[in-house]
Amino acid sequence: MDDTSGEESVLHLGDDMGPIIQRGDDSDVRITGNSSPFGCLKAYVLGVFNHFSVGPFFATVGFFLVCLYTNSVMQVFTEKRALANPREPIMDLGFDILHPLPGQREYADLFVVFYCVASFVRFMPTYMRWTFLRRFLFFYGALLLLRSATIILTILPNPYEGCDSGELGSPFYEALRIMVGRLVTCSDMLFSGHTVNLTVCALSWHFYSRVAPIFYFSQVSKAWESQAAFIGATFLWITRVIVWGSACVGYYFIIATRLHYTDDVVIGLYLTFLLWFWYFRCVQSCYAKRNFVDIIIAWVEKDTLDFDLSTGDEKDVPGLIDLSWFFKI
Repeated sequence: MDDTSGEESVLHLGDDMGPIIQRGDDSDVRITGNSSPFGCLKAYVLGVFNHFSVGPFFATVGFFLVCLYTNSVMQVFTEKRALANPREPIMDLGFDILHPLPGQREYADLFVVFYCVASFVRFMPTYMRWTFLRRFLFFYGALLLLRSATIILTILPNPYEGCDSGELGSPFYEALRIMVGRLVTCSDMLFSGHTVNLTVCALSWHFYSRVAPIFYFSQVSKAWESQAAFIGATFLWITRVIVWGSACVGYYFIIATRLHYTDDVVIGLYLTFLLWFWYFRCVQSCYAKRNFVDIIIAWVEKDTLDFDLSTGDEKDVPGLIDLSWFFKI
């Protein structure tokens, strides 16, 4: 977003964003940007690769693929050990409380796919597109790497009825089949990768919706400012309620279909939150470059839009579509 002078105020209002206001002396509230839908579209097309850092992005992609392959290899090792020592499912409070949907794994699978696609549709059009994608790959990859250890250290008996992985060959070959969706294993319980997917997307909606809006007003009369602020804050609140309510539906499907034990979901949820907040604490302090982690994060996040890495302060990201022409405010 361009710098504003002392005579201007900024109201950055999105479809699901609380307003960020900087008060000035002028009677209008303005935000810099394109003032027509055609200008917005042109700016978007020409700026698709703006703020795209080749090195950090492809380093993150490589990290994700290594983590995904490692997790897939360990899934096969875990499955082989479980098939050699079959056991009955253990007691689970979630199984006792929730209405069962045995043998309906596709409910959980399709819900997670839908949730992820909706998240990508929401954030990839914004100026946060590459930051969102890079961070998603990092969080998912890092948690898969951790999962590759937990699934084989303690192998919980498979609670999912009718799951059959069939004959398994070399783990290093079968891992490739898992990565492309040609093989499903049954005994990689602790912790739930589905839960990680849902939670990373939900956290993205929760935090990025405020700073990376799609819609905004380039000019709002001072008389309408308080109403606009209230509407923006209300939309943000409603968005967060819907996002977390939908995530809870996904958690229900994971447990009710017996795809995972309740502990798998709870631990996956806890670890995702822990990694998320640790990472952003590091982003806010990486400007000090006190250690190797700070140096790496400062390099990876060097073109980020939602943080000022020189101070660690959060920033708002320019919106895409100016609605002032429509409302004639």
